[in-house]
Amino acid sequence: MLFKSHKLRQIGLLSTVCFVISFILIVPLQFYILPDFWRFTNSLVVGILQPFFEEKVVLASDSKALYLVVLLIALVSIALGVLGAFNYRVGGQYSKIRHWLVVISAYYLSLQLFKYGFDKLFLNQFYFPEANTLYTRLGFIEKDLLFWSTMGASKSYSIFSGVIEIIPAILLLYRRTRLIGALISFSVLTNVVAINFGFDITVKLFSIFLLFLSFLIIFPDIRRLYNFFLRNKLVSEPRWIPEFKNTKRLLLYASLKSFVIVLIVFEGVSPHIPIITNQPMLGKIAGGYEVETCTQCDQVFEQRPERFFIHSRGIVLFKNAPGKFERAKLYGSQQGYWSFSMYGKIINVQMRENLSVVRLSMENSEFNLSAKRIDLTQLPISKDDFNWTLEDASED
Repeated sequence: MLFKSHKLRQIGLLSTVCFVISFILIVPLQFYILPDFWRFTNSLVVGILQPFFEEKVVLASDSKALYLVVLLIALVSIALGVLGAFNYRVGGQYSKIRHWLVVISAYYLSLQLFKYGFDKLFLNQFYFPEANTLYTRLGFIEKDLLFWSTMGASKSYSIFSGVIEIIPAILLLYRRTRLIGALISFSVLTNVVAINFGFDITVKLFSIFLLFLSFLIIFPDIRRLYNFFLRNKLVSEPRWIPEFKNTKRLLLYASLKSFVIVLIVFEGVSPHIPIITNQPMLGKIAGGYEVETCTQCDQVFEQRPERFFIHSRGIVLFKNAPGKFERAKLYGSQQGYWSFSMYGKIINVQMRENLSVVRLSMENSEFNLSAKRIDLTQLPISKDDFNWTLEDASED
């Protein structure tokens, strides 16, 4: 019976190692400093799966193909775990393998928490709602966008939620603080998973994986936590940690660890450094515009538009029904000139008067539309009001 128990532990450990490493290498994520090593594995996996699918296989977040790949990874990992446990002497190496599994899980989880934390801290994840969202009726907004827009309306909450993710990211990088960091991240990620399911946000699978990693880091200390919180006892358990008899190896290990930590932190903050991101002019012209004059409007529109919106991702949106927009992609920018195609016609966009006025026109046509930027700061959602009392809120 004892033999079976040891074998099951070994199978579980080896299977988990295979699953975690495979998931990290295969699931696509965008990096700024670190190499996108998933590109090779992504192409390989897509090439294997494509013959079994009629439509094009895309390993995107929460796609059917990605769910299938994760299921296959789990099955293959279990098979490799069984083979490894019965063909190799894992017993003597169990503590070492578990230690490095926890380290890999902690560093990867820290990397993701830094990325998401800095995104929130710099107002890049929960950003202020786009102008077209602000002018869309509440009932026509999908739940995921509604949640994003609500969170983006509060700078203080976005910064707070970013700090709450950065704190455990720091704690996870060091052995002495790793457990408390994992406990905090487990609490944070439990809420994240609940939000993703409750608001149908398409990062369910990845958020579950991050929650799983935080549990993996906590798991070796479950007995200690049980004794401390429920039995009021302090129980210490022997742990394997790397030991270096020679100073050179210790310095090499410390240098490598420091280098990895710097990479992790820099990867998280790098998207928010202007020199690296090189934010385009498009962000400056994004917003809502009220149409003032429109000559020969019928050459382009069936009905004269009252307003239109330029999205920060380079999309022009003309509202044609409640909650419905006609959209076109902006392309080509040079000295404030842009263009887009709508109804088979090329329309030129020119910004004037310090980006407060936009003019639309077509070559060899009398069509000309002039619109003035809507001051979104005057909307109630844009005001950073704070009221301690009910009476103060009523006065507003």
